[in-house]
Amino acid sequence: MTLEAHDCVDDDDSSSLGWSFDSWGDEAWITDVIIQTYSDDALFLDWLKLSYVCSGSFCTGNTISKYGVTGGDGWCLSTDANDASGWSSYLDPNAGCQEAFRFDVDNENAYITSPLEWVYTVKLDCGRSTIENEGTSNDVTVSLYDGSTKLGERVVDYARWCEYGTSWEFSSEKQPDRVYVETNGSDAMFIDYVTLWEYSEADHYDKIKTWGQDGGNGWCLSTDPSDSSGGWDPYVSGNCGYKLRFDTSNTGAVVYE
Repeated sequence: MTLEAHDCVDDDDSSSLGWSFDSWGDEAWITDVIIQTYSDDALFLDWLKLSYVCSGSFCTGNTISKYGVTGGDGWCLSTDANDASGWSSYLDPNAGCQEAFRFDVDNENAYITSPLEWVYTVKLDCGRSTIENEGTSNDVTVSLYDGSTKLGERVVDYARWCEYGTSWEFSSEKQPDRVYVETNGSDAMFIDYVTLWEYSEADHYDKIKTWGQDGGNGWCLSTDPSDSSGGWDPYVSGNCGYKLRFDTSNTGAVVYE
């Protein structure tokens, strides 16, 4: 989502910018926040807060993460690295001006800066009306590779609700050629399809590859190779595997039992 920052006034702590997102349905729980500009008109940020507004048993609070403090040292958002010459005493000394800042939801004191040329999204789907308990209570790790180089890794511990779609977002200057999906336990997860999307500012979203199909046969993810016995047998080829590898050059998966 893009928002112009004309209303964020210098030296006025009451001025702020807000973005609203609907993250229910096909969207996964947020793992990080990226603030990016395509302009050399610098913006000073002293704090950023991620919060949610909802109702029901899933909501236990309002603020998820907050970075920085009001009136404290902050960050300069600009495509011109030298744009903060007059702000140097108010900026994080390790940052300077950057065109993009990434804030990790799991670590409120850490951020990563980089020019974000490409953003990749991996989506897993396990919804199939003819079987039950497709999700898992175990941790699921998704990682992207280009050859032997790991481009990124994400861990999620809430994949029990993956019938709504579970997705992970990565930023990388290289295009991945492999996607790994791995579990740390024997609570089996059924996956009927995996999709890899690529986003760039110029080309917007482009689907790189889909493995499997919605509502089709799929794969069993578990550390117990025999975990698919019973109701899942007609929909899973072979044994369960603790790790699955999806290559962009192939349509199937390599199963590590």
